[in-house]
Amino acid sequence: HDDTSEYLAELGRREFLMRAQRRPSLLGVTWWVDVEREGLRGKVGIDAVALRSWSPGESRRAQVEVLVESRELCRVEERAWLPGLSASIEWDTAPADRSWTVLAGSTQPLRDALDAAQIELVLRQARGHVAMRIRPDEDTRRLLWLGVAAPFLAPTLYAAWRALRRDA
Repeated sequence: HDDTSEYLAELGRREFLMRAQRRPSLLGVTWWVDVEREGLRGKVGIDAVALRSWSPGESRRAQVEVLVESRELCRVEERAWLPGLSASIEWDTAPADRSWTVLAGSTQPLRDALDAAQIELVLRQARGHVAMRIRPDEDTRRLLWLGVAAPFLAPTLYAAWRALRRDA
């Protein structure tokens, strides 16, 4: 009977438990929302600088820090429809691998939370500016445009829209 795999799993778990405990936090974001749904809670935000420098041919991937038991399990990239998205999420039932270093199962609940947070980010900005009856600044307009149109447009259509807008 070989106990090596059990021993390595126990070492991984102990190493994980030695990591510092902390709460989800984000640095360097312009807009953020709290997210809480089905065993996940944390913060999701967007960096206006990354949003500003994004071009239609680039991918839109969220950088996500996954915390379990208030300790960082890993960092993953997930699809996003808004560029510059980052998140710090505490996930109670995250499917950790046996050595407690990566996610080993479906990340669908995480993706669902990111989608809900992106919707909330866009709606919060839109409603806030409508309520105050002020015109959004350039970064906020870019966020609103991408929030409404980016999920549906191909990069070539977005490039055409930018060219038309530039020439107008």
